Amino acid sequence: MIFEAGAARVARVLQIEEGASDAKTSLEPQLKPKLILHVGLPKTGTTSIQECLYINRDRLAGMGLRFADRLGREKGFGHHKLGRLLATSGPGAFIDQLGRQDAIVSAENLSYIFLRDTEGKLAALADVYDLHVIVFVRRADYLLESAFAQMVKMGMKLNIERFRHAILEPAAIVNSITNVIGDERVSCVLYTDPGFDSWAAFCAAAGFPELPRAEKRANVSMHRRKTLLLSKVAIKKRELAIKLSEHVAACDTVEDDGIRFLASLDKRRSVIRDHELANRDLCERFGLDADYMMAEPDDDWHKPKPITPQEWVDTLWLSRD
Repeated sequence: MIFEAGAARVARVLQIEEGASDAKTSLEPQLKPKLILHVGLPKTGTTSIQECLYINRDRLAGMGLRFADRLGREKGFGHHKLGRLLATSGPGAFIDQLGRQDAIVSAENLSYIFLRDTEGKLAALADVYDLHVIVFVRRADYLLESAFAQMVKMGMKLNIERFRHAILEPAAIVNSITNVIGDERVSCVLYTDPGFDSWAAFCAAAGFPELPRAEKRANVSMHRRKTLLLSKVAIKKRELAIKLSEHVAACDTVEDDGIRFLASLDKRRSVIRDHELANRDLCERFGLDADYMMAEPDDDWHKPKPITPQEWVDTLWLSRD
């Protein structure tokens, strides 16, 4: 189990105080406050995990584990602002804000932060906390589709056949963490599609019983031709881009051709091959299903029909408000 209740902590302290000096020396590292750090790679169920943690914050507190302060964040349930504090002000500011107590922190931006600058930040946290990191990884081709769709919803004009991003390299993110704290302090979980229960998997990785889950929210999802339409539009204002994506998802002005994937078979196969060695190593070290992770796609794919002028007119006309 990753964390222990406060009573067990007190008992261990008393045992050390009554024991020999050599026992004190060997057990002192175990007296660090526990920190479960969920490095939430985008598109691996992070948002739903964060909401479940938030609604269970009192139960977690009763188990001796504090759900960290979100620093006034109005949207979402994770610790994005804590991650930003770590990135901009350094580990000292993060530690001062979090405090020296058993806690849990979950933030998507930690994946980007640790990919760029892991050693100093993570090592500083490991000096203060008994650290355990939980990270979910996903098949490269599914991650490609999901990450692409998420970015075009945010207003980015992209071409999926040329799309490359650091988030498509989860092994690099995991390795940047294990290089500092070792494999034994990391729980690497394979997010499988479809119907993966990310909350149950998270509870198992964290070592606590499966707690009540949040009410399932409707996700802004869309078929591939709607994603294709959005990928042709660049919108600088995030709020406007999100509003348009919600409108496109809800309207019926763009025909669904019944094909799931926007990326071609060649693109999806190449993204799997590009990361094969690193992902196979990850699977071997953490006991993940390599056959699932590496299986080459072989579905009945064809190129999507271009968005017609009428589809453009109908969609944009309905979004005029």
